Amino acid sequence: MVWFFGGGGHEEAPSAAVVQLEQQIEMMDMVFMRAVKQCGAKCIPPVYRDGELNKGESVCSQRCLNKFFDVLEVVSSQLAEVGMQAQQAGPPL
Repeated sequence: MVWFFGGGGHEEAPSAAVVQLEQQIEMMDMVFMRAVKQCGAKCIPPVYRDGELNKGESVCSQRCLNKFFDVLEVVSSQLAEVGMQAQQAGPPL
């Protein structure tokens, strides 16, 4: 784990678990940024009148993000189910 903290004289190769964790973090960052971009475009006007969100913008953003992550959860569970079925079926002939 020396490579992760940027120190030490020798470099250790990252384990598969560390690589998988880094990929998951990167994917969640991408999902979050996409949600913020889409909900921001939908709920927040391009011209700001106040320094903070008004009630309508706040409610719209909250609902949009809730829907976004609800759909993400459904899609993720369906993909996981398909992956499990494919794993159980074995390799294609």
